[in-house]
Amino acid sequence: MSKPTDDLRIRAIATLSTPAEVMRDCAISEQAATTVRTSRDALHRILAGEDDRLAVVIGPCSIHDP
Repeated sequence: MSKPTDDLRIRAIATLSTPAEVMRDCAISEQAATTVRTSRDALHRILAGEDDRLAVVIGPCSIHDP
C-alpha cells in the first residue's frame, strides 16, 4: 500500500539509455582513440619493464571519504 510520504523527492521518471545508445551518442574522435591506444601501450611497456620510465598513479580523489 502506497503511503503519502513515499517518493516525495522524485520529480520525474525517465527511461535510461542503453549502453549502445550511449556509445553511439558519445563516440570519441579517431584522435582520442589513438591517444588512448598509444598511452595504454606505453603504460604496458613501462609495467612490463620494457621502458625505463616511471609511471605514477595518483588517486582516488574522494573529498567525501577521508
